[in-house]
Amino acid sequence: PFHHLQRFLDVVAATAMLVLSSPVLVLAALGILLSDGGPVFYRQARLGRFGRPFELFKLRTMRRGSDQNGPVFAESHDSRVFAIGRQLRRWRIDELPQLFNVLRGEMSLVGPRPERPEVAGELEQRIPFYAFRYSVRPGLTGWAQVNLPYCVLIEDHVTKLEFDLYHLRHYGPAMYAIVLLRTLGALVFRPGR
Repeated sequence: PFHHLQRFLDVVAATAMLVLSSPVLVLAALGILLSDGGPVFYRQARLGRFGRPFELFKLRTMRRGSDQNGPVFAESHDSRVFAIGRQLRRWRIDELPQLFNVLRGEMSLVGPRPERPEVAGELEQRIPFYAFRYSVRPGLTGWAQVNLPYCVLIEDHVTKLEFDLYHLRHYGPAMYAIVLLRTLGALVFRPGR
């Protein structure tokens, strides 16, 4: 089945991407340290395949203490994001440490985006079939991410789930390749978030 091939492709591609992006990661880490101090990395609990929790890695783009009052959905021009962080987000550089999550088997390159447990719990109660997203590994990018903007309202999450379920229905090598190509196209032709 494609699941095993996907894991092989994920490991090969994530390893290559980490090697190639290591100079960018070093420069980004220096930028974060110089502009807002440490820590460089941000760790956050997320839900993976079968709803198992794992720790997601990102480069920190928000000011320290931005989430001390609990989870808040990020907005397109979020005031909590510092200047260097805004550029890291624009070019998706802040997401590169998630390649370690891919290598650890907690994520795939392509799949539904992993959600925080407290947010996912609320969405599971309010949106029917939300838990179907857990049938595959969550992804660094996905069909919903290449087609939709940030989710802010519950209605946005309903639409996002529709795209995630479409992805699950068409799960296979073609969907994997299309999402990766659309992600690359988005990075080149319409960066920013």
